[in-house]
Amino acid sequence: VWYAAVTQCFYSLSVCFGNIIMYSSYNKFGHNVHRDATIFSVLFFLMLFVLGIGSNIAMTSCTVTAIRDNFPKVKQWQCALGIAIFSFCIGLAYVTPGGQFILTLVDYFGASMIALVLGIAELYVLGWVYGVDRLCRDAEFMMGRKVGPYWRWCWAVVTPLIMTAILVYFLSTYTPLTYNKVTYPNWAYAIGWTITCFGVLQLPIWVVVGAIRAPGSSWSEKLRNAFKPKHDWGPRDPLLREQYNKEIANEAIANENLGCWGFIKKNILG
Repeated sequence: VWYAAVTQCFYSLSVCFGNIIMYSSYNKFGHNVHRDATIFSVLFFLMLFVLGIGSNIAMTSCTVTAIRDNFPKVKQWQCALGIAIFSFCIGLAYVTPGGQFILTLVDYFGASMIALVLGIAELYVLGWVYGVDRLCRDAEFMMGRKVGPYWRWCWAVVTPLIMTAILVYFLSTYTPLTYNKVTYPNWAYAIGWTITCFGVLQLPIWVVVGAIRAPGSSWSEKLRNAFKPKHDWGPRDPLLREQYNKEIANEAIANENLGCWGFIKKNILG
């Protein structure tokens, strides 16, 4: 660990690569480099601190927003305090002698695996269920300018295929998780895959819940309606929403007889 930390410092601070010597060559002979080094050190570590705090604030704010949207009576400071205490209690496990083993397990099966699978699902849903064409029209409606073909191809084809290929490659070359050349026991793998399943299964579970809540006389109709935007989807401003709904309605009429290949072509090319 210390070897990796030291070598990373060499790259981050450009030690032994000539960069610092090059910059120093532009200084005057009597320049106060001690002052500059002190200021740089303070700013550098302050930057690292702000980066870490910024990431935590974003994640916490996301959780707070989700909770308060469903429970408006809960005050923001109460929600944030509860999340902080809960996270602190969970984090205590990571400062134990086996904390790094736990962290590696959770990071591998939790953060990395779940984010990749759900990210791929989001790409396909956004690109082909909601549709890249409609997404681009939404952006055009908001910004007043068309989205270029580069972004259409990336959102509809390139990015989903690359991410899918990465997932397939990862699963096909899967090797047992180790830390410091120590293989995790079977019960640890069971915990890890349970964490993964808990995160990934949220997707089909909420699809079923959405289908149950969606209007329709049959399950197929309910499922189709579950994948459609709700009637109140659109700009908050009533005038803009009315204009938006008119454009969407006109577009739907124009796309009625496209067919499968017509839909694919329009979704990618516009």
